[in-house]
Amino acid sequence: MTKHVVLVVAFMLVGAAAFGAEPVKHSGRTITYRADVKVEKVGDVEGHIRGTLKREGVTLHETGPRAGQVSEIVIEGEFDMVKGLGAYQAKMFRTFADGDTVNLQIDGENKPKGVGVGTYRCIEGTGAMVGVQCEGTYSRQAFKNKMTVVDWQGTIAPPGS
Repeated sequence: MTKHVVLVVAFMLVGAAAFGAEPVKHSGRTITYRADVKVEKVGDVEGHIRGTLKREGVTLHETGPRAGQVSEIVIEGEFDMVKGLGAYQAKMFRTFADGDTVNLQIDGENKPKGVGVGTYRCIEGTGAMVGVQCEGTYSRQAFKNKMTVVDWQGTIAPPGS
């Protein structure tokens, strides 16, 4: 009986290590500009458009394991909107100064007055970020000069921390 308990505890410890550390809070601010956009009118109702977008910029990591670091980002996505309101999905490709990368899935919705809200989750990483797990929420403000400011917060479980 004692051997079984020891084996179960050992398995739990090894299993926890294999899946990374416990999630910790992380937050930051991402600033982007519109690098490219392609729009197609749908024609079923007035103001209905679909398209693709590319944004580039930087993320300032305020809290979490990468606090104080800046990463370069590229966002590529699709949108479907009526009169500026509607859903979008995108992938964010984040590269840190040390060469590590994290790719995220973004799902969001455009609201009135340039506001966007949504969720994100990590889908893969390279270097020290292989196996990273994260998720969270964000709010975005778009400006007429093609810039956006995104404040985000969530949890991250980086491998090996």
